[in-house]
Amino acid sequence: MNTALAAQRDHHVDQANHYRRQAALATDTHFAWQLKRHADREMDKANRLDHLAKLLALAATADRIEWKPCTVWQDGSEGIDGNLHFHQDGQRIGSIPLDTYSTASPLAPAGHDLSASGVGLAITVGVTKADHHDAVRAWCELMLGRDDVTVCG
Repeated sequence: MNTALAAQRDHHVDQANHYRRQAALATDTHFAWQLKRHADREMDKANRLDHLAKLLALAATADRIEWKPCTVWQDGSEGIDGNLHFHQDGQRIGSIPLDTYSTASPLAPAGHDLSASGVGLAITVGVTKADHHDAVRAWCELMLGRDDVTVCG
């Protein structure tokens, strides 16, 4: 993990620990519950940074990146579940789930993102299969700095 990502992660962990200490001291149970929620959000942010660091390391060593859908495209679909595979010297060295969402979907996040559990979330305004494939390419360029992803299916 590079120094900047590690510093950000440490900051979120420190914030989470601060909220947890404050929650333990709180006399109002509702306020304590709110503080615990803030702590959980901070830990989610820290986990995202951990996943991002691992992804960047895979992307840096991969000579080929390929996205394959896990679901069959249907016209009017609001998203496609898929996996991003990293290859080096003809061997798969890792993969992560990378799902696409149309902004028409109520599940769509605000923009390209990486969930706390390590699932890539690619967003598109369009509704065609090509739009979803373009979203995968845009996610890879934004999140991994790679514009050479092969989109299958």
